[in-house]
Amino acid sequence: MINLKNFYSILKNNPKTVISIVLVGMIVGVYFQVYAFEFVGFDDNEYVYENPHVTTGISLENIIWSFTAFHSNNWHPLTWISHMMDCQVFGLHPGWHHLVNLLFHILNSVLLFLVFSKMTGGLWQSAFIAAVFAIHPLHVESVAWVAERKDVLSAFFWMLTLWGYHAYVKLPGIKRYIGVLLFFTLGLLSKPMLVTLPFVLLLLDYWPLGRIQFQEKQCDFTHCVLSQKNLILEKIPLFILSGVSSVMTFGAQNHGGVVKSFETFPMINRIANAFVSYLSYMGKMIYPENLAFQYPYPENLALWKGTGAVLMVLLITLLAMHLAVKRPYFIVGWLWYLGTLVPVIGLVQVGMQSMADRYMYIPMVGLLMVVSWGVSEFIQRWKTLKTVSAASAMIIIPLLMVVSWKQTGYWATSNKMLEHTLKVTSNNYIAHDTLGVNLFLAGKTDEAIYHYLKAAQIYPKNYYTQFNLGVARFQQGKMDEAIEHYTKAVSLEPNYAKAHCNLGAAFFQKKEYEKAGAHFLKAITIEPDYIDAHFNLGVLYYTDGKMDEAIPCFLKVIEFRPDFANAYYYLGLVFDKKGIADKAVTNFQAALRLQPNSVEILLVLAGELLKQGSFNEAIRYYSDALKLAPDNLVAHHNLGVAFFNLGQVDRAIQHYVKAIKINPNFADGYFNLGGALYTKGNIDGAASCFQQALKIKPDYEEAQRELAKLLNKKKSDS
Repeated sequence: MINLKNFYSILKNNPKTVISIVLVGMIVGVYFQVYAFEFVGFDDNEYVYENPHVTTGISLENIIWSFTAFHSNNWHPLTWISHMMDCQVFGLHPGWHHLVNLLFHILNSVLLFLVFSKMTGGLWQSAFIAAVFAIHPLHVESVAWVAERKDVLSAFFWMLTLWGYHAYVKLPGIKRYIGVLLFFTLGLLSKPMLVTLPFVLLLLDYWPLGRIQFQEKQCDFTHCVLSQKNLILEKIPLFILSGVSSVMTFGAQNHGGVVKSFETFPMINRIANAFVSYLSYMGKMIYPENLAFQYPYPENLALWKGTGAVLMVLLITLLAMHLAVKRPYFIVGWLWYLGTLVPVIGLVQVGMQSMADRYMYIPMVGLLMVVSWGVSEFIQRWKTLKTVSAASAMIIIPLLMVVSWKQTGYWATSNKMLEHTLKVTSNNYIAHDTLGVNLFLAGKTDEAIYHYLKAAQIYPKNYYTQFNLGVARFQQGKMDEAIEHYTKAVSLEPNYAKAHCNLGAAFFQKKEYEKAGAHFLKAITIEPDYIDAHFNLGVLYYTDGKMDEAIPCFLKVIEFRPDFANAYYYLGLVFDKKGIADKAVTNFQAALRLQPNSVEILLVLAGELLKQGSFNEAIRYYSDALKLAPDNLVAHHNLGVAFFNLGQVDRAIQHYVKAIKINPNFADGYFNLGGALYTKGNIDGAASCFQQALKIKPDYEEAQRELAKLLNKKKSDS
């Protein structure tokens, strides 16, 4: 058993190993609970469980998609590939996806400690930074949210880039420089927030790497930095990569319509919110209370608040610059914090949030540098404070662990996370809207509509909410209301393909085919590979009797999604209408291979074979249908027809009788049973069946003819 004396000896001889193990233990203690967590209904669906490119795992086609698609308004191919790998190995078990996030967070925390201890030589300062980074509640979102894989994955390559850069600085060479470029590129492919890393490397050149040297009396900090041409030129390839990533990201976000206009968010509001957010993030780092997955953008930010925030940030910046020579960690840490937040601070507003906890994953390191080395310097002056400092750390770290453990628990389910968000924020229409979606999917439509209406009341211009209200009203069968909400959605966002598609579906339900077709076509114009729109347009053409127009729609669906069973099914129906029996059968069989337990497909396939005279094959498929649905009227009746045509009259009679038992008002059943009984010589039974068929359906001409023939025969025989 290891006592305190032995532990101190181990710590003294192998401090980095021990600290790394402690870091891992702390993280696991806080986060291992995520193994029992579900996917959440915000982004996890688009990133994982409803994304066919991800759920089908690693393939050449999916990898090409990851590099060429602007899905979810982002361009981060390596993140997509990591999710594909998870699905390839673990399927859709959410616990394993969560544990992969946790693994990357562990690696990031340990790497952060090792990199900083190497660069600075400050073992305990680096340990403090890594410990707070590892278990701070602001980082819960990045770890416990599967869709934030991009955070922990990109940070992993951020840390490796720092590691490689330190090695390059110690022993410059092309191979080590290529290593830096490689890690940086992989980071950008994981999340474009790494575009600021080249600037951070310049800061590290000043401190702690000491590549920028100057005397305080000879030049000021700004002049000295600008004079370091070689250090800037050295990073030009990195800046070029950042530029390419920025262009790709802006293109993805602009393509998705999430880059907000200056009309929606005026520049003065953005600047004010940016500076307020800088201070708010600092406040949440110091006192992590009321953390939520989304913070609504303030409609009216008080002038004094915005002005005060600007002045405070400028004051701290001036102080950092003043202390740049004596306390270089201050300027480096502060500019690290300010700079790494720039891509997400809201000057280019993406989405509707004012700030987000996940954005602090890397920027927090800058503030922790200031705190860790600042406290260390203070302690060096006041030796008696060492014990107090150590005791404070022993209190702060466990407190943070407790708060993080509790905050992590809110991510156990989507509803729990959203309900917590609504408790700690106000006017949060996104949380109301997302909770509404979850309730709707759980079959609680009325509760969902309540939250949608709350969201619409808070922010009437949110087209997602109008769309979701349309979906709920459609499900209730209230087509006029559904059309009203879908129309509002497309008026707010004309390029919202899904709303156009659903609006078309609502018009289709009202049999307003011209309007329906116009919206399906609009959806396809916006998103040429929108499968549902192509499929719905095909169904519209089929319903409207335009078979030649329907065929290319279904073929396009199959081109995009070869596993779309309904496309084959409807294509079979189209060929059946056109009288091309062999193609109808081929497509029904293709649909059946994809959905082998579909009674509907079994019935249409068997029916097509029955029409062709392939009675034995028809019998096989009807029999399969009855295994799944023993009381299926059509299967029993048509089995009777098939057996009758094969001369197996007794078996035919058995199935006709079963069909009539299922539906005593089934006129065709009585008619065919009458025919079978007549074949067996049961004249009275046959007459009774024909009479019953006519009783049910008085205008049944075939039954009238057969009954007349039978009665005439009886008369002539008598």
